[in-house]
Amino acid sequence: MTEPAKCTLCNQKNVLRSYMHACEKCSTDNNVCPKCLDVESEEQKEVKLSELEEKKQHEQAEKKMNDFIKGLKERSRRTVRRLYEKGKIEWKN
Repeated sequence: MTEPAKCTLCNQKNVLRSYMHACEKCSTDNNVCPKCLDVESEEQKEVKLSELEEKKQHEQAEKKMNDFIKGLKERSRRTVRRLYEKGKIEWKN
């Protein structure tokens, strides 16, 4: 999006993501989905939070892996990244 869109609940230009009709603040205050404006159940909120936590953990693990890889030789670095992308090796803390 090039400029913020208008929120349907508060009528302010706060919507920063595409295909959303409500801003983040209004959607959390009113417990509605910002895209379809339906009321969110507790299960949907838990799934959303677990997905965010999982994404955050994945990003942290990937950052640690990149820090480790920086200390390797170039040839080893490329080998490790290639194997990781193919799924033949996994990064564990």
